[in-house]
Amino acid sequence: MDTFHITEAARRLGITTRTIRFYEEKGLLTFSKDPVNGYRLFSGHDLLRLETILVLREAGLSIPDLRNVLETHGMGRQEESLYLLELQRSLLYARRLDLDNQIRMNEELIRSFSREGMNLSPALQHQAGDVRKQRELRSSWTDHYRFDLQAEDFDAQLAEGSAQYPGYPDAIRLMAELLDPKPAESGLDIGTGTGNLAEALGKQGAVIRGVDQSRRMLQVCRRKFPMMETKLGNALAIPYDAGSFDFAASGYVFHLLAPEERSQALAELLRVLKPGGRFAICALLPAEAWSFAAAVLDGWQTHLHPLPGQKQVSVLYAAKPC
Repeated sequence: MDTFHITEAARRLGITTRTIRFYEEKGLLTFSKDPVNGYRLFSGHDLLRLETILVLREAGLSIPDLRNVLETHGMGRQEESLYLLELQRSLLYARRLDLDNQIRMNEELIRSFSREGMNLSPALQHQAGDVRKQRELRSSWTDHYRFDLQAEDFDAQLAEGSAQYPGYPDAIRLMAELLDPKPAESGLDIGTGTGNLAEALGKQGAVIRGVDQSRRMLQVCRRKFPMMETKLGNALAIPYDAGSFDFAASGYVFHLLAPEERSQALAELLRVLKPGGRFAICALLPAEAWSFAAAVLDGWQTHLHPLPGQKQVSVLYAAKPC
């Protein structure tokens, strides 16, 4: 088996010997030594591990997270390794949203300073407060409802008529009718759970993707619909690019958000829609509680549909003309 000294290993990977020593000091690399001179010897397997470390670092993983991924993968726990990478992806999307906000703030500051110097307008100060609030909401997101514990029995509870999801079958049908997905259109189900709404939306050939904060819910969804793309994420930082979808839907999620989170979640939903997109949201909210949507949906055609027989359940449908 071929072995390489540290200089040759660094040359083959296009890095410095200092980088290799750094990962050695962090306990991420082990190697044999030349019995004659004591120099480090790297096997082909060592180079592959080091290359994996470099890729994971470029993907934004911290040293502790990187170590967890390598250890779980090495113990044959590939599902755990995948979950850690999915968590990292979710964090990166949240950071990108924060960075986009910071770039916009910087552009506004440059324009303001060019016109007025250091005299910041009230509008700019208000915008800075909004950016800070959005960042704080995203960073403090947590699952208060412990959906991981509900995942395996979730569909059975729905079949029995769960009080947490009143009118569930009717709501699914109504959202599918309102959105009227067309073949080959792209749609997103936010808070997809075990994939029931996504299934209904995809019956006519639309390509549906799902996002959910619950690892276990996604596991059930993936078993039921192995061909459907799902991502770990939440409504405040949707892990998709802007303008990705023709339509979006969310069932029984928005009432679980804090009032101050709802407008931000709606803005995130709009971000991932294509121009002329449409959406439907079902939530346990009385008509007056939908007021958070008014400012976000300026220029949109909206209609609130009360769910028949359910006083507290309604579906907000909206579309924006091209």
